[in-house]
Amino acid sequence: MEKGRIKELQQVAISPADNLFIFTYTTQNEELSHPLHLDYLNNKLDARSEKI
Repeated sequence: MEKGRIKELQQVAISPADNLFIFTYTTQNEELSHPLHLDYLNNKLDARSEKI
């Protein structure tokens, strides 16, 4: 992991780890970096492609 990336994660109180997810969300309790469910992403992508 790049040093700059580690610094950015630490600024928002996320511990750098090898298992970080690309698509994450913040919970209502303001907990950061929870992974999105794959079905949610697939439904959003399908809905987007249907509009095009």
